Amino acid sequence: MVLLVGLGFMTLLLYLGGVYKVTGGILVPYFMLFVAFEQWAGAVTLFYPTELYPTPVRAVGQGFATEISRVGSVLGVFYFPILTKQIGFIK
Repeated sequence: MVLLVGLGFMTLLLYLGGVYKVTGGILVPYFMLFVAFEQWAGAVTLFYPTELYPTPVRAVGQGFATEISRVGSVLGVFYFPILTKQIGFIK
């Protein structure tokens, strides 16, 4: 439930930021609020598995998740400019 609330508020903040174009003096507190919810949701994924699984299982799962995130990061950096050009955001 804690994870869903944190992710839900993050989704709401991103939606509102996209619809209302958050800029200027409200941008820093807006970002700080988003980071607070991100840390709250992230803490669940850090501490909850520690209580449920033994160390070898956690290590394999964390290693796999880290590997996938690194691959996604590299692909995102490479393909994002290509996709934005194909979609028409950049002329």
